[in-house]
Amino acid sequence: MNHQDWTNVSLKNPSKQKLEKNIMERKGDTSIQNELNKIENNSEYFSLQKIPVNLSKEIIKYRTSLKLTQKDLSNKLNIQLNKYIELENGKAIYSNETKQLINKLERTLNIKLENKKSIV
Repeated sequence: MNHQDWTNVSLKNPSKQKLEKNIMERKGDTSIQNELNKIENNSEYFSLQKIPVNLSKEIIKYRTSLKLTQKDLSNKLNIQLNKYIELENGKAIYSNETKQLINKLERTLNIKLENKKSIV
């Protein structure tokens, strides 16, 4: 049995081990611990801005006045139905893509959304 190697093998990332060792050595230094806590807390608590509810209600109002279904309008806009439903429900994330979709909606239906100013 002399030909077998029975030593333990560690599969951790060596750079991570060094980082952990450095943190353990500096355990008495509270500034590093405070920095790590700040990073953890900042990355855990965040929220994505959604489109305003009054804008989504206005979109629904125009769609129903034209007697279109959500499916019809999503086909006219050439987008997926679930994207349009998110827009109407106010669950769409505030982004450039959403702004472009709202502009496309205005052009397609020849309307002017009054509450659009709140997302520009």
